[in-house]
Amino acid sequence: MMAQIYGSSLFLSGGIRSNISKFLLHALSSILIFAYLRAAGLKYLLAIPPALLPLGGALLSARNTIQLVSGKEAEEKVVEALSRLDDRFRVIRNYRYPGGDIDVLVIGPSGVFVLEVKRVRGKVKSTMEGVVYGGKNFYEQLMGGVDYISRKLPEYARRHVKWAVVVDGGKIERKIGGKPVLRWWDVPRFVSRGRFLSEEDIEEVMEVLGI
Repeated sequence: MMAQIYGSSLFLSGGIRSNISKFLLHALSSILIFAYLRAAGLKYLLAIPPALLPLGGALLSARNTIQLVSGKEAEEKVVEALSRLDDRFRVIRNYRYPGGDIDVLVIGPSGVFVLEVKRVRGKVKSTMEGVVYGGKNFYEQLMGGVDYISRKLPEYARRHVKWAVVVDGGKIERKIGGKPVLRWWDVPRFVSRGRFLSEEDIEEVMEVLGI
């Protein structure tokens, strides 16, 4: 038996769908501006610069879409790896809570695990202050989800709610006392250590979290 998977991959929803819509809107605006100026009698070369203005927004939306799709691909690697666990484990994609979402949430005999998944290219530094990449601290984003789960599950929070940043690509530099950061293929082992929750506990956690 394989782990129970909840939620869809969401490749064409949320931020991705929004950025695709913005890209199409900016591109269409550029075409319409050019067509209008030409119809108004403006020469070809003079009509081009104003028509190019919306393309900056189109390029930004295209870049954001590529980044989001890349991140979703990394999440799918994590989910695929976790799917090989036994059916006592529940794996939830994109768990939404007020104010944010958790990339991958795992609930099983070994506890409740909040995972922030990132696709990276350069060096990721794990320090006492967080997990830093290119000036961004992934730990801050992760802790929003951890705090929410801990508030919802106060009786489990101290011992059984755990977390980690999971990266695909790049290089990890770990400092003594650094926050937990994993490769995606190490996640199944991370979430399957120990047996602390019964099946009744797991079902209760699922109910409290509305899954």
